[in-house]
Amino acid sequence: MLAAAKKVIGYVQDRMQWISASTWKVIDERKQLKQEKLNQQLTDEQRDSLAEQYKVKDKEVKRRCARVKQAWYDLKASEDEEAAQRSDQKTVYRIVKDLRGKKVQSQQVKLKDGRFAGPTKNN
Repeated sequence: MLAAAKKVIGYVQDRMQWISASTWKVIDERKQLKQEKLNQQLTDEQRDSLAEQYKVKDKEVKRRCARVKQAWYDLKASEDEEAAQRSDQKTVYRIVKDLRGKKVQSQQVKLKDGRFAGPTKNN
């Protein structure tokens, strides 16, 4: 049932919107090479060959991702400029929010006396 769901629905890859379908295919190929490399029944020669293939595929994935990501940022920047020229603040805000990503909260530092360090309030 899980395999059928994956086949019909597919994977949800919302986290990295800029990665194209062809790049996901190459990423899956790299993942398959890694799984084959971890196979226990392989000889050292076969494992070395797969390690070399994985290394080449890994470089290809990184190059593709960098190229596609830069193109996506350029596209978003041009969309943002066009929206700013039209004074469409809603679109500008949405694009900037997409480019910024999720907000990461910093961890607070706990002092020896049990209080958390923070900005001091001088009245």
